Amino acid sequence: MSKNLVFLTQRAVAGDREALEVVWRQHRKWLAAVVMAHMPAELELEDILQEIAVAVVRTIGSLKNPQAIRPWLRTVAINTVRAAGRRATAERTNRPRSVGHDLLDQSTSMSSKMTRQDADRSKDQVREALALTRGLPEHYREAILLRAVRGLSQAHIAEVLGVSVKTVETRLHRARAMLTEQMAQREDDDLMPDSCRAWHGESWKRGES
Repeated sequence: MSKNLVFLTQRAVAGDREALEVVWRQHRKWLAAVVMAHMPAELELEDILQEIAVAVVRTIGSLKNPQAIRPWLRTVAINTVRAAGRRATAERTNRPRSVGHDLLDQSTSMSSKMTRQDADRSKDQVREALALTRGLPEHYREAILLRAVRGLSQAHIAEVLGVSVKTVETRLHRARAMLTEQMAQREDDDLMPDSCRAWHGESWKRGES
């Protein structure tokens, strides 16, 4: 992580809201991939990112090591997704798809602004990525989404996940193999839309570094 981002994180921990907004923008894209890997199908990505922003605003002061901001953000994101999933399960009968409105009502104007910025992927792309990876084990799905959707390097993914680069390499290799088999089956069954076929063909056939 760059010295400038470490400095901004230190400022954010100290209560600098402008610095926190910059830090959020720097990390929001890959956090979206983490959310996609862990969230139940009935939840909405933007709703969950809004809740994560609220949680980050409230708890950034608890971060002890600014250089550990990436794994800390991942933990906040996963905890938020799981809490939202539990609420969705409890509310499904009477309030379908009413995810996180209690928290959203309490969100600050800054957190609202944070979650609206830098939305670099369309909803169609998000749905396609989720559809392609839904059947993968969670730890494979997270690695491949961080790589294919957000373009993170293996070293960056390893830092986020708290594992070795070799472990990331193995997870990506196995995820690609499983997806290739899945795509072959879909093509045989003529079930894969053209947009998904294009995403599969281009997104993760990049360099491995």
